[in-house]
Amino acid sequence: MKIVQLGGIETIIKSMENFPNEPEIQENAILAFSSICEKKENRSSFVNLGGIPPIIKILTNFPNLYEVIINALLILVFVVSNPRVAKQIEEFQGIKAIIKTFQKFKEGEIITRLCALNLANFCAESEVNRIKIRDLNGIELIIEEMKKHQFSDNQEFCCLALFNLAGNSTNRIKITENGGVSLLLKALTNHGNSVNLNFYAIKALSRLSLYSEAKNQIQNLNVWRIVEERLTIFGTDPRIYSAGNELYTNLLIRDDFY
Repeated sequence: MKIVQLGGIETIIKSMENFPNEPEIQENAILAFSSICEKKENRSSFVNLGGIPPIIKILTNFPNLYEVIINALLILVFVVSNPRVAKQIEEFQGIKAIIKTFQKFKEGEIITRLCALNLANFCAESEVNRIKIRDLNGIELIIEEMKKHQFSDNQEFCCLALFNLAGNSTNRIKITENGGVSLLLKALTNHGNSVNLNFYAIKALSRLSLYSEAKNQIQNLNVWRIVEERLTIFGTDPRIYSAGNELYTNLLIRDDFY
């Protein structure tokens, strides 16, 4: 906290601005910010003092600094709950920077995991970002990530991203057309012990079921049988129970939108 009180954040930002082409200075600055933002009490100061634009510039200007990129993405995860972050992400084309990073490092599971989580976070309540991610082929990247990396965290964050993206009706069509239903079922089947993953996957399927073709696939693939098993295992968890009940209701009586 002393570093923040003594103007440390402003000093680091200034050094990044004064030496934009010096990788070592940029790397040290990101490491410092990562340490600062690990503490919740520092995050508002970091955002309010202008910390987001330099992070986005790092993703854009230094795409080959692997460890720096990881720390930059982690910082965005730390501060996402601040309401000012979404506006700054939009203003400085943060979604585009994250998508490009995702594309460049799609073979590496750590960076892709963090990219998926950031995309999920930034479209959770933003219809504009849901559309932007779709237009930048972010849905295809999430789908490809689910096929490529079977690690539990990667699958969990992709399920969360699909759930949030499926809040848009056009996205539901695109997710379905790209095999999203079967991949969500596979995630449920392969990661039955993860409460969060099961919750996000079932919620994503519930939203997708509002599209008639997805609803047909969910029924034809006997997804409900797997969901029933999860309700038996996690039935005491109110989130799983609510998600399962919502999917069941959609499959049983909900009129299709398409």
